[in-house]
Amino acid sequence: MKVPTTLTILYTLFLVSCSNSQPSQTSATETPSIVSSYSWARLHAGMKVYAGDDGGATLTVCPTLVEYHALADLPGVLSQPGDVGSCTRVKRGTAAIVDKIVPGKKSELEGAPYIWLRALDSSWSGYTIILRLQPAIPAGTLLIARQGENEPPKLAPRQRSDLAVGSNLSGGVKVKVLRYDPTSDSRKLYFIVLSGDDAGQSGWTFSSDWQTEDGENADFIDWQGASP
Repeated sequence: MKVPTTLTILYTLFLVSCSNSQPSQTSATETPSIVSSYSWARLHAGMKVYAGDDGGATLTVCPTLVEYHALADLPGVLSQPGDVGSCTRVKRGTAAIVDKIVPGKKSELEGAPYIWLRALDSSWSGYTIILRLQPAIPAGTLLIARQGENEPPKLAPRQRSDLAVGSNLSGGVKVKVLRYDPTSDSRKLYFIVLSGDDAGQSGWTFSSDWQTEDGENADFIDWQGASP
């Protein structure tokens, strides 16, 4: 039996080392892994959310619910620029954490709860209502086109394409989210189509046209059953 020489062993180790150091090859079409909807779609303390808006480009949060109600009860105050006293205006799309949930009155806005928010960097905090918040939809989320009486969702080539531009996606078509843009006042979801005639194509769409596999609406946070 031929015994390997020292030179042969060293050369073999060198080849193995080179092989292990090669960067892994990633497909150009690889998409993020699938993510569960519970963490972002159903209201609970500790979850990440994004500021929505009061009808303009900002969300108002207040140090007390009394102050928030005082402003919210004045028509147009929250949606228009101007002084909001000790409250704070936050840019749409700003990330925050839900620290506390205060149940709303069933006679007002279907019982929508009020939320004590805290900025990720702790630079601000305050109360707002759940209806003014956006879900933090992660890349990799699977969504299904909602079926209803409205126009079918479109696969738009650009975020601000004309509303009539793009191919129609029929109800039940499945897509995977590649990017969610909470700062936009237009289309927020950039996705890749997984089924149907447009499978493999990517583009932009409105979040209101989609739901999760377990029936959660992708356009807002489900507060039903949330605990304070």
